[in-house]
Amino acid sequence: MTILSLLVRSLFSLAVVCTSAVASDLIKPGVYFCRDTAVGGISFDATSDMWRSTKFKADDEFFLRAIPTSEKITPKDTKSAYQKYEISLKPTGFETYTDCSNDASIFSDLNVYGPVVWCRAFLSRYNFNFENGRFSSAYQIGYVSGDDNNKNTPAISIGTCDWITK
Repeated sequence: MTILSLLVRSLFSLAVVCTSAVASDLIKPGVYFCRDTAVGGISFDATSDMWRSTKFKADDEFFLRAIPTSEKITPKDTKSAYQKYEISLKPTGFETYTDCSNDASIFSDLNVYGPVVWCRAFLSRYNFNFENGRFSSAYQIGYVSGDDNNKNTPAISIGTCDWITK
Protein backbone atom coordinates (compact mmCIF):
# COMPACT_ATOMS: atom_id res chain seq x y z
CA MET A 1 0.00 0.00 0.00
CA THR A 2 1.41 3.40 -0.96
CA ILE A 3 1.95 6.30 1.42
CA LEU A 4 -0.79 8.06 -0.53
CA SER A 5 -3.19 5.20 0.24
CA LEU A 6 -2.44 5.39 3.93
CA LEU A 7 -2.86 9.15 3.98
CA VAL A 8 -6.11 8.99 2.05
CA ARG A 9 -7.49 6.44 4.45
CA SER A 10 -6.34 8.38 7.55
CA LEU A 11 -7.75 11.68 6.27
CA PHE A 12 -11.06 10.20 5.19
CA SER A 13 -13.11 12.41 7.49
CA LEU A 14 -11.79 15.74 6.11
CA ALA A 15 -14.02 17.30 3.47
CA VAL A 16 -16.59 19.97 2.72
CA VAL A 17 -19.69 19.93 0.55
CA CYS A 18 -19.43 20.80 -3.12
CA THR A 19 -21.48 20.69 -6.25
CA SER A 20 -20.13 20.35 -9.74
CA ALA A 21 -21.74 21.49 -12.96
CA VAL A 22 -21.69 18.97 -15.77
CA ALA A 23 -23.84 18.51 -18.83
CA SER A 24 -26.76 16.28 -17.92
CA ASP A 25 -26.51 14.22 -21.10
CA LEU A 26 -22.78 13.58 -20.62
CA ILE A 27 -22.83 12.14 -17.12
CA LYS A 28 -24.68 9.10 -15.89
CA PRO A 29 -25.90 9.64 -12.30
CA GLY A 30 -25.00 6.90 -9.85
CA VAL A 31 -21.99 5.10 -8.48
CA TYR A 32 -18.71 4.47 -10.30
CA PHE A 33 -15.90 2.09 -9.30
CA CYS A 34 -12.48 3.70 -9.79
CA ARG A 35 -9.00 2.18 -9.61
CA ASP A 36 -5.45 3.36 -10.18
CA THR A 37 -3.68 1.98 -13.24
CA ALA A 38 -0.36 3.82 -12.82
CA VAL A 39 1.22 5.83 -9.99
CA GLY A 40 4.49 7.76 -9.95
CA GLY A 41 6.04 10.45 -7.85
CA ILE A 42 9.12 11.27 -5.88
CA SER A 43 10.72 9.52 -2.92
CA PHE A 44 13.74 10.17 -0.77
CA ASP A 45 16.85 8.12 -1.54
CA ALA A 46 18.81 7.94 1.73
CA THR A 47 21.93 6.59 -0.01
CA SER A 48 22.35 9.68 -2.22
CA ASP A 49 20.57 11.99 0.25
CA MET A 50 18.37 13.23 -2.62
CA TRP A 51 14.77 13.13 -3.75
CA ARG A 52 14.31 11.10 -6.94
CA SER A 53 11.50 10.11 -9.29
CA THR A 54 9.96 6.75 -8.57
CA LYS A 55 7.15 4.37 -9.47
CA PHE A 56 4.59 3.36 -6.83
CA LYS A 57 2.29 0.35 -6.71
CA ALA A 58 -1.10 1.16 -8.28
CA ASP A 59 -3.44 -0.33 -5.67
CA ASP A 60 -5.91 2.40 -4.70
CA GLU A 61 -9.58 1.71 -5.35
CA PHE A 62 -12.55 3.88 -4.50
CA PHE A 63 -16.17 4.56 -5.32
CA LEU A 64 -17.34 7.83 -6.86
CA ARG A 65 -20.95 8.91 -6.42
CA ALA A 66 -22.57 11.50 -8.72
CA ILE A 67 -25.95 12.70 -7.47
CA PRO A 68 -27.93 15.32 -9.42
CA THR A 69 -29.13 18.29 -7.36
CA SER A 70 -32.25 20.35 -7.97
CA GLU A 71 -30.12 23.16 -9.45
CA LYS A 72 -28.90 23.98 -12.93
CA ILE A 73 -26.06 26.33 -13.87
CA THR A 74 -25.30 28.33 -17.01
CA PRO A 75 -21.51 28.89 -17.33
CA LYS A 76 -20.17 32.13 -18.79
CA ASP A 77 -19.94 32.29 -22.59
CA THR A 78 -22.61 29.61 -23.07
CA LYS A 79 -26.36 29.58 -23.51
CA SER A 80 -26.76 26.02 -22.23
CA ALA A 81 -27.90 25.19 -18.71
CA TYR A 82 -26.15 22.24 -17.08
CA GLN A 83 -27.26 19.98 -14.29
CA LYS A 84 -25.43 20.37 -10.98
CA TYR A 85 -24.15 17.23 -9.28
CA GLU A 86 -22.79 16.41 -5.86
CA ILE A 87 -19.59 14.41 -6.32
CA SER A 88 -18.37 12.30 -3.41
CA LEU A 89 -15.71 9.61 -2.94
CA LYS A 90 -15.42 6.53 -0.74
CA PRO A 91 -12.25 4.42 -0.51
CA THR A 92 -12.91 0.67 -0.62
CA GLY A 93 -13.35 -0.69 2.87
CA PHE A 94 -15.04 2.47 4.19
CA GLU A 95 -18.76 2.95 4.77
CA THR A 96 -19.13 6.71 4.36
CA TYR A 97 -18.69 8.94 1.32
CA THR A 98 -16.63 12.15 1.55
CA ASP A 99 -17.60 15.12 -0.60
CA CYS A 100 -15.11 16.06 -3.29
CA SER A 101 -14.83 19.79 -2.63
CA ASN A 102 -13.52 23.18 -3.65
CA ASP A 103 -12.47 23.89 -7.21
CA ALA A 104 -15.10 21.62 -8.76
CA SER A 105 -15.62 22.90 -12.26
CA ILE A 106 -16.02 21.96 -15.89
CA PHE A 107 -14.23 22.91 -19.07
CA SER A 108 -16.28 25.49 -20.92
CA ASP A 109 -15.99 23.78 -24.33
CA LEU A 110 -17.78 20.46 -23.84
CA ASN A 111 -17.43 19.44 -27.48
CA VAL A 112 -13.65 19.57 -27.32
CA TYR A 113 -12.80 18.60 -23.76
CA GLY A 114 -15.73 16.53 -22.55
CA PRO A 115 -17.31 16.75 -19.12
CA VAL A 116 -14.27 17.08 -16.87
CA VAL A 117 -14.82 17.78 -13.18
CA TRP A 118 -12.04 18.96 -10.85
CA CYS A 119 -12.32 18.58 -7.10
CA ARG A 120 -10.32 18.00 -3.93
CA ALA A 121 -10.59 15.28 -1.30
CA PHE A 122 -8.10 13.59 1.04
CA LEU A 123 -5.51 16.36 0.42
CA SER A 124 -5.42 15.40 -3.26
CA ARG A 125 -6.74 17.04 -6.41
CA TYR A 126 -8.86 14.84 -8.66
CA ASN A 127 -9.81 15.28 -12.33
CA PHE A 128 -12.65 13.09 -13.61
CA ASN A 129 -13.78 12.78 -17.22
CA PHE A 130 -17.22 11.22 -17.21
CA GLU A 131 -17.24 10.79 -20.97
CA ASN A 132 -14.19 8.52 -21.29
CA GLY A 133 -14.07 7.12 -17.74
CA ARG A 134 -10.56 8.38 -16.98
CA PHE A 135 -9.29 10.15 -13.89
CA SER A 136 -6.07 11.58 -12.57
CA SER A 137 -5.15 12.62 -9.05
CA ALA A 138 -2.24 14.49 -7.54
CA TYR A 139 -1.05 14.48 -3.94
CA GLN A 140 1.38 17.39 -3.74
CA ILE A 141 2.11 17.56 -0.03
CA GLY A 142 5.25 16.05 1.48
CA TYR A 143 8.45 17.20 -0.14
CA VAL A 144 7.85 20.87 0.68
CA SER A 145 7.48 20.06 4.40
CA GLY A 146 11.27 19.72 4.59
CA ASP A 147 11.29 16.20 6.04
CA ASP A 148 13.73 14.06 4.07
CA ASN A 149 12.09 10.65 4.46
CA ASN A 150 9.46 8.55 2.73
CA LYS A 151 6.66 9.03 5.25
CA ASN A 152 4.88 11.61 3.07
CA THR A 153 5.76 11.42 -0.62
CA PRO A 154 4.12 13.40 -3.45
CA ALA A 155 2.45 11.23 -6.09
CA ILE A 156 0.43 11.46 -9.29
CA SER A 157 -1.92 8.68 -10.33
CA ILE A 158 -4.09 7.88 -13.30
CA GLY A 159 -6.86 5.35 -13.60
CA THR A 160 -10.33 4.50 -14.79
CA CYS A 161 -13.84 4.74 -13.41
CA ASP A 162 -16.66 2.42 -14.50
CA TRP A 163 -20.34 3.12 -13.83
CA ILE A 164 -21.78 0.30 -11.71
CA THR A 165 -25.22 1.30 -10.40
CA LYS A 166 -27.75 4.07 -9.82
